[in-house]
Amino acid sequence: MPSCAALSGTCKMRAIGHYHRIGARILQESEGLFLFVKRTKVLLEVVMQQYHQGNIVLIRANQRKKKVVPGNPMTYQALSPESSESLAMFVVTAAPNQTTGPMPLQHGGDENLLVLTGMFELEADGQKYSLGPGDCVFIPRGQRHRLTNVGTETGEGIFVISPPRY
Repeated sequence: MPSCAALSGTCKMRAIGHYHRIGARILQESEGLFLFVKRTKVLLEVVMQQYHQGNIVLIRANQRKKKVVPGNPMTYQALSPESSESLAMFVVTAAPNQTTGPMPLQHGGDENLLVLTGMFELEADGQKYSLGPGDCVFIPRGQRHRLTNVGTETGEGIFVISPPRY
């Protein structure tokens, strides 16, 4: 490839013009990306500021968001805002014989389960625990576990995961 000094004046001008067009396009695209990032950051700051200022978030029963867990047929409805950094809270509903899946689950946050209705079995560390209405269990982060509705009726419970790392 010839050096810049070896190029004729016309070639130099074309090369410089070409690089200027490329540079201008890159600058334009990066400015667009910068504006997008800046707008997104401002929006996130506003949302997070509302939560950090202690604003109350009301989630009506008919407005709960459903969470789908791949391979897990149980139904999860969010009781906490998605933007909460401290915890996630769900109502879990399981039909008879439904389980969280064939393989044990593991989370990056501590988990608590309060059984509201039905009979559940928790498998953890090779042990099985029977859980009925009013029973509460704490599962430390990283602990492999599986939950099964062993009753004859649909069961419900409340899960709290803190921090919210599934």
